[in-house]
Amino acid sequence: MAQDSTTQGDNVRFLVYAARCLHRLGTPAHRLEDALHLAARGLGIELQISSTPTSVHLAMGEDGSQSYLVRSDPGPPNLGGLIDVDAVLSAVAEGTLNPAEATQRLHKLDQAPPLYGTASRIGAFALCSASASVFFGGGVYELLIAGGLGAMVAVLNVVMASKSELGRLYSPVAAFLASVISGALSRILPLSEFATTISALIVIVPGLTLTVAMTELATRHLVSGTARLMGALVEFLTIAFGIAVARACVELLLPGATPIASNGPMPLWVLALSLSISPLAFVVLFQAQLRETPWILVAGVAGFIGARIGTQGLGPELGTFIGAVIVGLAANAYSKVRGAPSLVLSLPGLLLLVPGSVGFRAMGEFVDQRYDVGLATVFQMMLIGVSLAAGVALANALLSPRRAL
Repeated sequence: MAQDSTTQGDNVRFLVYAARCLHRLGTPAHRLEDALHLAARGLGIELQISSTPTSVHLAMGEDGSQSYLVRSDPGPPNLGGLIDVDAVLSAVAEGTLNPAEATQRLHKLDQAPPLYGTASRIGAFALCSASASVFFGGGVYELLIAGGLGAMVAVLNVVMASKSELGRLYSPVAAFLASVISGALSRILPLSEFATTISALIVIVPGLTLTVAMTELATRHLVSGTARLMGALVEFLTIAFGIAVARACVELLLPGATPIASNGPMPLWVLALSLSISPLAFVVLFQAQLRETPWILVAGVAGFIGARIGTQGLGPELGTFIGAVIVGLAANAYSKVRGAPSLVLSLPGLLLLVPGSVGFRAMGEFVDQRYDVGLATVFQMMLIGVSLAAGVALANALLSPRRAL
């Protein structure tokens, strides 16, 4: 009897700790719940789960009498940690690892230092911003200044994230600094203020959050999807607030000065180089393991090219849908071949397609009091988000992933 009680306690501790780990790694609700259900089934436990962006509620037993609440702040995606946690969950589900040992492994993984340090993350921010400026039609000035501002945004994140009160102000402060600097420089250099500002902020613009929210809503995880959607919209608004204050400051400091026209887009080879660099930066930002770099690169480039070709012939919504299908199929094929979570490819691949720039432009229209244009742009952003979710759903229907994650 004591053995049964001990075993039951080990099972419960494992499932609760696994929920905490997956939540901290930035796992979407539908993926988290599927993964825990498989593990619980392998242990012979009836489990009901409700996951939201800030908590996970688990009820065990046929009547759900054993109830546990895991409360934690949502973490950014950590793909390297996700691979390790997925391996532990799969071993428990298959019966090759007992729950007590699995909990110890999860604890070690949870306490492990990040794969890439602060300097690497700052460099990845800068590379993402510089590459994004090329995607948005910027020239040499946009590339250089956006890269520098991206590094500044990363340093700001390091400084403010360690202090809870300052951390809540990070998005508007970063938006203010990036916008006021790019706005002032656009008055003295041939520079696109829009391309430079959004490129500098591209990593913190919640386009991926919006896409995940749409996916959760499409999979009937309504509570989590709605909460995440509202979180993304509020994040857009805080960024817009920072930009609005910055524009007022630029007008006050440089009255009458008008922006100088940009020199135009970079050559095609620079676009190709930027497209190759961006997924490599995502490896660092998402803490992916280096051996996954070639797969992430191929999936990202293929999805981006598919979306660009589709957009030219069918419009941005259907073009994005095609790109999402390509990324989803590549991610699921990778999952079957490598035996790893499909999220390792789908998250960075979708990041090249997410409607963050559209949402950014919508907030700019609201700041300029063009509310009708802003509402139309918001609607377009939502359509693109839905097309991404639909593309991933179709890819899963055509080629199901090997694992829940």
